[in-house]
Amino acid sequence: MNTLRKMPGFLGRQMVFAACGFLTLFIFANSYETAFNRNLPYADAISRVNLYPVQAAAATATDPGIINERKGTYGAPTTLKIAARQVKLNLAPVIYDDGNFNARSNTGHYAIVRPSRNGNLGDSIIYLKRSWRTIPEPQSVARDDNIFVDTDSKWRYLYKVVETSNISVDDRYVLPQGNKPQILILNEDTSSGLIWMVRAELVNVQSMQ
Repeated sequence: MNTLRKMPGFLGRQMVFAACGFLTLFIFANSYETAFNRNLPYADAISRVNLYPVQAAAATATDPGIINERKGTYGAPTTLKIAARQVKLNLAPVIYDDGNFNARSNTGHYAIVRPSRNGNLGDSIIYLKRSWRTIPEPQSVARDDNIFVDTDSKWRYLYKVVETSNISVDDRYVLPQGNKPQILILNEDTSSGLIWMVRAELVNVQSMQ
C-alpha cells in the first residue's frame, strides 16, 4: 500500500523532469538557430519564408560581397520604421540556406537586388514573417505612408509608399525599374497563404548625427 501511495508523487516528479528537459532542448534549439542562422525542426526562432514570387531576383543577392557592394555609402540597414502604423522592426541581411530563404521571428531581412545609385542603397527586397513581433497588420500600411530605414552609419532613408497589394505565394512578381531607389517589403502570412506587399520609393537621405 505504501508503494502505491508513493507512485503518483514519483510519476509527477518524472513528468516535471521530462518537461524541464524538453524546455531546455527547445531553448537550446532556438539559441542554435539564432547563432548559426539555421532552421531546425520544432524550433521557431528561425523559419522558412516562401519567396517564390521574387525567388530569382532574391537568389542573386545572397552573397555577402554583393550585399556590401550594393549597400551604398550610407551604411547597412539596421531598422525599419513606419511611424503611422507604430512599427519598428530590426533588419538584417538575407538568410539563404540550401536554396531556402529563412527569417528570424522578430526581424526583417534584406536582399539588395540592384546596384547602388548615387551612393544610395540599391533596390532591395525586405522579407519577413507576419506576426505580432514584426508587422502584425500589413494590410493597414497605406499609399503615401512614410517608411524610415536607419543604417549603422547614422543615416536615415525616407521612403514613401507608392503601391500596396497582396499576392499569392504561387504568383510571380517583378520589381519594376524606377527612376528612384526603392524597397519592396514582402510579409508572408502563412494563415491566409498570401504575401502582403508594400513598394516604396526613396524621398531623401538624412543624417542622424
